[in-house]
Amino acid sequence: MNSLFLKIVCTLLLLLLIVGGAYVYITASSVDIYFHETNQKLNANLAELIVKDMAKDSLPVFKSDGSINTDKIEKIANEAMAYNPLIEIYILDTHGKAVSYMPQEKSRTIPSVNLGKIEEFLEKRENNMIRGCITGEDPRTPGTRRVFSAAKFFDRTEHAGYVYVVLASQAFVSAKQDFFSSTVMRVGSRTVLLTFISAFTIGLLAFWYLTKNLSLIRRQVQRFRAGEMDARIKINDGGELTEVATSFNEMADTIVANIDELKNTEKLRRELIANVSHDLRTPLSVIHGYIETMQIKHDQLDAGERENYLQIILKSTERLEKLVSELFELSKLEAKQVKPHLEPLYVNELVQDTYKRYQVLAQEKGIRLQTDVPRQVSPVVADISLIERVLQNLLDNAFKFTPEGGTVAIAISEEAQQVSVNVSDSGSGIPDDEVDEIFDRFKSRNSKNYNSEGAGLGLAIVRKILELHNADIQLETKLEEGTTFSFSLPKLSS
Repeated sequence: MNSLFLKIVCTLLLLLLIVGGAYVYITASSVDIYFHETNQKLNANLAELIVKDMAKDSLPVFKSDGSINTDKIEKIANEAMAYNPLIEIYILDTHGKAVSYMPQEKSRTIPSVNLGKIEEFLEKRENNMIRGCITGEDPRTPGTRRVFSAAKFFDRTEHAGYVYVVLASQAFVSAKQDFFSSTVMRVGSRTVLLTFISAFTIGLLAFWYLTKNLSLIRRQVQRFRAGEMDARIKINDGGELTEVATSFNEMADTIVANIDELKNTEKLRRELIANVSHDLRTPLSVIHGYIETMQIKHDQLDAGERENYLQIILKSTERLEKLVSELFELSKLEAKQVKPHLEPLYVNELVQDTYKRYQVLAQEKGIRLQTDVPRQVSPVVADISLIERVLQNLLDNAFKFTPEGGTVAIAISEEAQQVSVNVSDSGSGIPDDEVDEIFDRFKSRNSKNYNSEGAGLGLAIVRKILELHNADIQLETKLEEGTTFSFSLPKLSS
């Protein structure tokens, strides 16, 4: 945060320097323009006054040979420059060439002036339309433009030339520069310096106040990063960083909740692995024990005992195979490696086929297997093999928890947009505190109703398969009365 504050201070300092420099430049330029505009407006008629003085004097402007009467011009120019020594006076012919000028300089060549700006000045002055500065050429400094005053003069009635008065002579420029250096720049510099110090101080205080809250956020973030999961940012209503603080607190709450969930999941995963390992070890131990017994008592076993041992080994291998198959199937479903092949399916036909296959098992267990299936049912959209797996798991689960003499029933009902399938049993039911856990692959194994004959993963597989079909499994149960599982599939669009 110190680094951020330092960057902000340096940026503020740089901005103030730039703004201060721009302010000085703009102020100096504005004052300079103001001086020139004022000077030209005050002395706009100076050249015309000189022309009037030329007309009043008894001496002619031009001699009999047509040359300029320099004595008369010098006399009038000296009188004008006595009142304003910072001007330069030029007598121009009708082509703009200077025929006389004051003050004189021996080393100077005869200058000339472009008449375009002079005509513009005369036109605007006549119409009283002079706005801003009108600058013309400075004959003494080629390439430089100065404010001026100009007027036409005549020889009798004929236009003879122009009086061109440069109002900002070299002396005027030097005086102005001295004025700027001694007064304007000094006062301006003081003003800029005072403004700079005030703005810099106020800016520092403002940024300190803003970064103070950022420092608080930084400390809380560092605490959270260091492992203090209860670190939160205190929220001040209406503060400028309220949204940032709220977002951080929500993020921290989410992270803590995810960590707790991961810890709980990891604990349950270890328990599942331990339970599955136990389930795997049990049939393996049975297989190993009976095979070893058959090897030791090879010559002592009669045909009946040998067949009994082989049946036990066969059932253990089947149980082991089923356990491994369910684990593999569930892992593929959770990894989203199973993609349903959706096609039209008549659920009533699938239920009838499944009913026929489970009749034998029902007779062996002394359980009544019933169906309530309409003859005509609208087709649905589903994966046939996966829905068949759902029915098998639900029936397996029903047979596990239905006692001898009980009933297992399959029913189909048709609604407006879907077909529902119900699998019911007359078993002992599920306690209320286990209803929410019955489909959990971790917790279902710890249920009081867990049957050691299976892996306890059948219902978890059912829910995963139905999730692939955007469907859900519903559960209704009553203790000592039984349980009903139901799911619905969407009808095939016509």
